[in-house]
Amino acid sequence: MESIFIIFSWAILLVSGFDDSVPSTGDKTFKIEYSDIVQSIKTISDKTLDFWGFEIELKQNSAGILDIKIPKNFPTPASFTDTWSYGDSPFVLGDNIEIAYEKVEEPCYFHYRIPVEGKKNVEISYTVILTGTWKLYSPIQFDEDDPCYNKVFYVPPVETPLKQFKSGVAAEDVKCKEGFMLVTKVHDGSPACVQPLTYNKLAERGWANLLGPQMVFYVFADDTRYEIPYKTTGWRNKVLNMTLDKEYNSFVVTLQTKNKGEFTVTIPNGLIDDKVGVTQNDVFIFILVDGEEVAIQSEKKTETGRTITIPFPEGAKKIEIIGAGLI
Repeated sequence: MESIFIIFSWAILLVSGFDDSVPSTGDKTFKIEYSDIVQSIKTISDKTLDFWGFEIELKQNSAGILDIKIPKNFPTPASFTDTWSYGDSPFVLGDNIEIAYEKVEEPCYFHYRIPVEGKKNVEISYTVILTGTWKLYSPIQFDEDDPCYNKVFYVPPVETPLKQFKSGVAAEDVKCKEGFMLVTKVHDGSPACVQPLTYNKLAERGWANLLGPQMVFYVFADDTRYEIPYKTTGWRNKVLNMTLDKEYNSFVVTLQTKNKGEFTVTIPNGLIDDKVGVTQNDVFIFILVDGEEVAIQSEKKTETGRTITIPFPEGAKKIEIIGAGLI
């Protein structure tokens, strides 16, 4: 006795969410999965009559079962409560005649298996019975930690680091694929995405610096708490502590470093006290690294403070940011 195995693959229809859904999902793109016996598929929606669904054209001489998976959090227009059929029993028409179908239990999708032998067109319609109380329908919500999230939403592919960088994205804001870490090339400062084990070798050779995530430190002055955002590059380099030295008008950073790197910090204007008759953003600042004066790598001034980047050598233990205006 011969056995016949039928193998089919899945295709995906990408559908944008609705801005007026509850909650709004206009910024999301949903994945509608269906078997490859479909020639074309499009969504239909009539907010006035409060129904929506799919119009499906099948391939010529299609036979067997049409599988379609619709995300359980796919949004809909306004609907009636109590008698709403969404996610329960949509109407399915095959060549304009209602047909029965099988529902498959899945955590992320409403999965329907529809017999289509001899059919050319299938219509799946979610409608409401004209009774009940008017109310906006709220779909099931999958947050980013839910295992369904990456299944039901389409996430565009990550562009290469160089392409992101050339398009105007700052090096520290470049996105890497999952499992890769963001670094900058020492010779030109451009970003790259590498695997963790690869980074160790590149750092040892002085080829790359790690672009670590921005951290926040808090200091107190005159009963006020100030937020100090900072970032440190370099393999296994980290900040141990930050303190204000009022006597010497300095901001002291204690480091633990294994190789050379850069320390970037944003100092709020609230920490700058004009003592020399100049505006806050013009207060002179000079830098000591382990007692030796160094030049600031870069500086950016805003209405709320100034962000400075300070290079340090391997083994550096202390950075002092000294200004006439520091408390």
